[in-house]
Parts: sequence; structure tokens; C-alpha cells
Amino acid sequence: MLVPKRENPQGYQPTIRNVIAGTFFLGSVFGAGIGYGFQKTMSANQPTCATIASQYALIQLDMTPTEVRSILGPGNEIRKSKLETVIAWTVSEGQVITATFQNNQLVFKELLGTECLHKVEKL
Repeated sequence: MLVPKRENPQGYQPTIRNVIAGTFFLGSVFGAGIGYGFQKTMSANQPTCATIASQYALIQLDMTPTEVRSILGPGNEIRKSKLETVIAWTVSEGQVITATFQNNQLVFKELLGTECLHKVEKL
């Protein structure tokens, strides 16, 4: 049995050019939306300079590594010897807090990176 050919009532026949253009348009719209959502999600996970500055201010000389880790999280041991331990925390993209401990006491702290330095200097 032959199926009769149906005609479009408006007489519109989509060409390959229209199909490609429509596909490109939809891809651009959805791609931009997904990219925007991804960017917002990633930036929402980054702490603000005020948060970094307040965390940095909470770290005081003579604290133990356990006390500092309770503020900043586990961190990464950069160097460890019998007398000295250096731990680093990546608190934001491009922002690193380092702490130097001697005999299990904080003797030096530093915020590396330029984005939030002006906030920390005011504390």
C-alpha cells in the first residue's frame, strides 16, 4: 500500500540550511545557558575575600596545627622536619595560606596571591 505524500499546508519545505541554522541557534542558546550555570556554580564555591581575610585573622601565633586545621581544613604539608612543619591551604583560585610551625606552635603565617591582600592588610 502506498502512503500518500502529505503536503505542508503553508507550503514551507525546510531546507538543509534552515535545519542547520535552527540547530546552531538552539545549540547556542542551550550552550550559553549551561555555560552560565556552570560559571555560577563554580563561582558560588569560591570564598569571598572577606571570608578569606576573616579566616586568616583567626589564625594566631602559638596555635597548634590542629587548631589551625580546625579553621582552614586539612591542608597539605609542604615540608616537615623534626623541628619545623610548613602547611599550605588553597583557599581560593590563586590564593594560598601557608603556616610555619616550630615545635608544634605557629610562628609564621602568610597569604600568597594578590586578589585578597588588601583586605587582609586592613585587619
